[in-house]
Amino acid sequence: MLNENIKAFRKKKGLSQEELAETLHVVRQTVSKWENALSVPDAEMLIRISEVLGCPVSVLLGEHLPEPEQEEKDSLSEIAGKLERLYADWAQVHEKHRRLWHGLSLLAGLLALPGIAQGMLSFLHSQRAMGLLESDPSVIGGADSATSIFVSALSASEALFLLALLLFAAAVIGLYRTRRKS
Repeated sequence: MLNENIKAFRKKKGLSQEELAETLHVVRQTVSKWENALSVPDAEMLIRISEVLGCPVSVLLGEHLPEPEQEEKDSLSEIAGKLERLYADWAQVHEKHRRLWHGLSLLAGLLALPGIAQGMLSFLHSQRAMGLLESDPSVIGGADSATSIFVSALSASEALFLLALLLFAAAVIGLYRTRRKS
C-alpha cells in the first residue's frame, strides 16, 4: 500500500526515482526498495516524502484523501501508530522469508551429506584398489625410472561428490546468512 502510493504520487508529480532520491538525499536504490516493498522509510523520512510529493502522510499510508475542509495535519502519534503497523507487517513477511530460506538451506545440507559420504568411501575404495594407500612414497621423475603421469576425466561418482560438496558449502553459507541475529 505505502509502496504503491509513493510510486503513484512520485509519477503524478513527474519525478523519476533518481530525482526523488536526490531531493530526499538518499540513493535511487532506496527509493526503489520503498516502491518494491523491500524496505519502509522511517517516520522522519515519511514526513519528508509527504512534503516533497505534496500529500498528507495518512494518504501515503493508505487513507483516502480527505475533503479540503476536513483536512487536518496528521498528528505524530497517528503517524507513529500507522508506521508501527507497517513495520510489523514488513517484519512478519521478512521473518517468513528468512525461515523459508533457512529451512531450504538446512534441507540442502542434509541432502548433501549422503553424497559426500558416498564420495569419500568411493575415493578410499579406489585408492586402496590401486594400492596407493599402502605404497611407499617415491620420488617422481628420478634418474633411475621413467615418470608416469595419469590423466583421467571425472567419473560419475566423483562428479556427484563434487556436486555434493558444493551443495553442502552453499547450505552452510545459507544457514549462516539466515541465522537469527540477536
